[in-house]
Parts: sequence; structure tokens; C-alpha cells
Amino acid sequence: MSWTRFLLLCFTVTCLDGADKPSPVNYRVKRPSVATASPASIAARHTKFEPESGVAILLDTKLDGRLTASGETFNSESLAASHRSLPFGTSVRVVNLRTGTSVVVRVVDRGPYDPGRLIGLTYRAAAELGIEREQQGEVRIEPEQPQ
Repeated sequence: MSWTRFLLLCFTVTCLDGADKPSPVNYRVKRPSVATASPASIAARHTKFEPESGVAILLDTKLDGRLTASGETFNSESLAASHRSLPFGTSVRVVNLRTGTSVVVRVVDRGPYDPGRLIGLTYRAAAELGIEREQQGEVRIEPEQPQ
């Protein structure tokens, strides 16, 4: 067998070997950085929704340092919250129905999934509302107006 026939045979086998295989798919999702945030993600911070009333719970401080569903690092000293359906980054005013105090938090995580629970609050947000001792309280959430 001559060199040319050998090379032609190797080339043909190589080309035909990959013909029936699908091309690889990259399922890795890239998260946009804060510097490259789209106008749509910025607008999500002021999403319109109907006010809701329910029970707010205190999120455990043991979650500090872990990643949230939005990709941020959880910090119990920030004014943040978890909600089942509101978009990440949405600003929400939470009003304590017993005392009338309110605080503005940002949705950074998903949950709580217990029936009857409306929103989960970090320790700082719960302290500002005055529900950190009971670890839960009746609240109303309403959209925060852009300033």
C-alpha cells in the first residue's frame, strides 16, 4: 500500500467516524455580571405585583456564606429576602401588620416553601421589623416605588 492510499484511508475513516455523532452541546449558563446588567434586569427591581399579606419568617443565620438561588452570597446582615415567585432583584416593602413598621428588601433567593409562609427575611430585615425574637410575624408585602 502506498503512502497516499494509506493517508486517504486514514482521512476517510476519521471523517466518517464523526459523521453520525451529534455535535457537543454546552449546557453551562453564564450569569451576567453587575457591570453588564441588562435594562430588563434593572427594571425587574421594580416589578409590579399586587400587595399580599401573610407570614414572614426569619431565615437562619447558618446560611451565611452560602450561595443563594440568584447566585449571590447569603449575608444575614443585608436587607434581603426570599420569595417563591418574584423575580430576583425585585425591591419589596415589607410592613409589619402588628406594629406598622416597614423595611425595603431585595429578593435574592427562593422560598419559603412551607404552606402559609409568604416571605423569608434576613436577620437584619427581621430586626428592623421587630420580628426577630418570635422568628415570624404577620406582614404585608407591596411593590417599592422607584425613587
